[in-house]
Amino acid sequence: MLWSPDSKKIATFRQDQRHVSDMYLVKTKVGAPELEQWKYPLPEDKKVIQIERVIIDVDNAKIIRLKVPADDRRGSLSDDISSGGPYDDNEWNADASKLMYVSTSRDHKIEKVRIADAATGDVREVFEEKVATQYESGQGTINNRFLDKSNEIIWYSERDDWGHLYLYDAKTGKLKNQITKGAFVVTQLLRIDEANRVLYFNANGREPGRIHITAIFTALALMERT
Repeated sequence: MLWSPDSKKIATFRQDQRHVSDMYLVKTKVGAPELEQWKYPLPEDKKVIQIERVIIDVDNAKIIRLKVPADDRRGSLSDDISSGGPYDDNEWNADASKLMYVSTSRDHKIEKVRIADAATGDVREVFEEKVATQYESGQGTINNRFLDKSNEIIWYSERDDWGHLYLYDAKTGKLKNQITKGAFVVTQLLRIDEANRVLYFNANGREPGRIHITAIFTALALMERT
């Protein structure tokens, strides 16, 4: 679950695993064995665990259901809805009126970037990325960000065979420009200076002869507004 900046809303989900297969394990020990049972999606299952995204209005004790079909329980960086980072494919804007989130397909080949109205539950699909293999949003951390002030989205992609950052118009869903470019991999987006339109990130292989670097670099290409 993700608290809104004003601590008045929570972005979370309801989970449905009734259609998923049961997994069993017999625990052997002294005395009678114990049978353990839990839900575990198998390849033969038509669906994995499904999640219905909701927003909890804390002050009014109200649940706003997002007006989209249920998602597969998948994250852009793992087979779980939580990939261990601070965002987990969800990000509020400053006044908690909008929630940007990413829906991931069961096979990790389709990513849908969406923006939800926190008051009505209406959802707008911004853009979609399809890959032939498997999409990952970073190296150990999710690198996608919602820039609400400028109505833009920073998006991580390996579409040019390297892991780089791209800038999208959050209103039209159109690509504005590629922020980072070259024969290196962006691993972690560390900080964004929206006022000066500069970002800081870690990268691997940016300098010739060096496989791993942890220095911070700025990407002035973010300033391009084409």
